[in-house]
Amino acid sequence: MSLSAALSGALSGLQVTQRALEVTSGNIQNASTPGYARRTLEREALGGPNGGVRAIGVGRAAEPALQAEALRLAARQSGSEAAENALRQVLEAMGGADGSAPLARAAARFADGWRLWQADPEDDLAAAEVVARGDAFAGELRRAAAAIEAADRVIAEDTARTTERLNAILGKLAALNARLSRSDAADSSAAGLTDQRDALLSELATIAEIRIAPRSGGAVAVFSAGGMTLLDAAAERFTYMAGTLRRSDGSAIGAEALGAGRLPALLAIRADSSPDAASIEPGAEALRKLRERLDALARQFTEPSPGGAARPPRFADAYDAAPARDGTELAGGFFTGTDRFTFAVNPALMSGTVKPKPEAAGAVADAIAASGRSLVAGGLAVTGTTLTGMAEAIVAQLARDTAQLADRADTAAATAQTVQARLANATGVNLDAELAQLQLLQTAYAAVARVFATVQAMHDALDRALAR
Repeated sequence: MSLSAALSGALSGLQVTQRALEVTSGNIQNASTPGYARRTLEREALGGPNGGVRAIGVGRAAEPALQAEALRLAARQSGSEAAENALRQVLEAMGGADGSAPLARAAARFADGWRLWQADPEDDLAAAEVVARGDAFAGELRRAAAAIEAADRVIAEDTARTTERLNAILGKLAALNARLSRSDAADSSAAGLTDQRDALLSELATIAEIRIAPRSGGAVAVFSAGGMTLLDAAAERFTYMAGTLRRSDGSAIGAEALGAGRLPALLAIRADSSPDAASIEPGAEALRKLRERLDALARQFTEPSPGGAARPPRFADAYDAAPARDGTELAGGFFTGTDRFTFAVNPALMSGTVKPKPEAAGAVADAIAASGRSLVAGGLAVTGTTLTGMAEAIVAQLARDTAQLADRADTAAATAQTVQARLANATGVNLDAELAQLQLLQTAYAAVARVFATVQAMHDALDRALAR
């Protein structure tokens, strides 16, 4: 090998080692940077008589299978958390779980009021207390109905914001795709762009469950779990208006097309498949189910038994069947209204124009306390219960659904954390390994520099000898 060839080979080795030092130093500096993937210098041997080596690009550590699993679990965790938070807001607005909820307490106090009046039907104070407690019970039912509608408005606003965030992420991913297609693989900026892309994909996965397909030039296509194209040649754009999510072509999108994630969870909570039966999933059609349950509870007090007499009789049957002694007593219709919004004590009772019938005290008290009733509404089926037990069951079921979603979120979070740790170990920076690599490269750089200096000295000596 000539001195020129040796000098050329030593110089190429020095340049590549310098580049490797830069890459390793970058790994160490970014060890704690979120979303940063470990870089490696890709190199190849030079052919020909001079030999040597050259850098051909900066590689970025990747584990596509682990990444796909991490994205899937992120969607499931985010969806369960969104559904749980929404239901918990409604539960808290309704005052708690089981018998501690104001609706259940008010129903129990109303029942107690009738039992107290049953002991002395001629007690006008006890009669007035029945009316007052009835008004409190009706008020709590209407308040629960209002809480559901308030939650619905909040969830609708959240859905709109989440849709806009989905559009923003897809737009940024489209821009990154274009930049990656134009970038040079030998340039470390391509790896940085890929870091940004993967961070956006991770955020996107919390909104909707996604699948990723590689495209030329480092770009990616993104599809929903249901196979809908979110990003390929261009980014899809969605709108959310009047409770419906639509694509850019105007077609409506249901929660099932997006799989798991925050957006489909919010859509599912507000969904209403009427007249079909409500879904049994705890987060699906949650508001519809609560509305139907409260309506059914109100009808237990305002409507007579369908098809005639029933055992045990409904509240309206028991009250209306008792005789009124004169025009000062309300003959029928202690409660009025047809649904959760209009359910109320008869205005004539509230104004004092008439009073409740003492003859109804015993029959109504017995009817309220009677078990063997059934409430089937909004996916809830309660049998062998009382009228007050129905109120307790509605809130208790909401509490169980909320707890089930919380358990799902916790399970998904634990699993996602495990997969994320595996992904970080596979693609992240191990400081000990990088520091050891840095020492090796520094030693190699010093050795190559000495070789280069020696060859250069020999070359200079030869030039001087030839010049004499």
